[in-house]
Amino acid sequence: MKNSIKEFISYSENIKNYSALTVKAYDIDLRQFKGYLQDNEEIHSVERIEAIHIKSYIAFLYHKNISKRSINRKISSIKSFLNFLISNEKLSRDVTLGLILPKFSKKLPTVLTLEEINKIRDSIEVKDFVGIRNRMIIELLYSSGLRASELLSIREGDIDFLELVIRVLVKGSKERDVFFSHSAL
Repeated sequence: MKNSIKEFISYSENIKNYSALTVKAYDIDLRQFKGYLQDNEEIHSVERIEAIHIKSYIAFLYHKNISKRSINRKISSIKSFLNFLISNEKLSRDVTLGLILPKFSKKLPTVLTLEEINKIRDSIEVKDFVGIRNRMIIELLYSSGLRASELLSIREGDIDFLELVIRVLVKGSKERDVFFSHSAL
């Protein structure tokens, strides 16, 4: 099982080009699952994994007071791993079919009111380069919905000043276009 996990981690990192955090989470989740299977189910081979073992692992995680969100991530890691094994013909069937993941309520992001945005924007003096830059950052974040990490990766060549569009690199080395306002321009 250890070698299969290593192969999957390498595949996720080098072929799928997943982020370092995703690969690290996969590695941790799968090592924990492997440990559980060996210690509690006496399973040392991926071919012996059954749906009941995954359900038992979910119950184990609940008993450890692991959050539903974390349990879902761990099970998602296991599913990805098992699908990798199936696609590489190291496993003959998908034991996760019909597996029901824990439900959790999604938190809505908190947003600033227009009044709060205006207070921030108006508090920035635009008398020098730093002030102009800071105002532009606030305008861009507000008008485009960019993430801070996306904003940091923007280069001049990514900006279409005529169409008011910025091409940004997002998770998984994908690109998306975001629009920005005339005041940000």
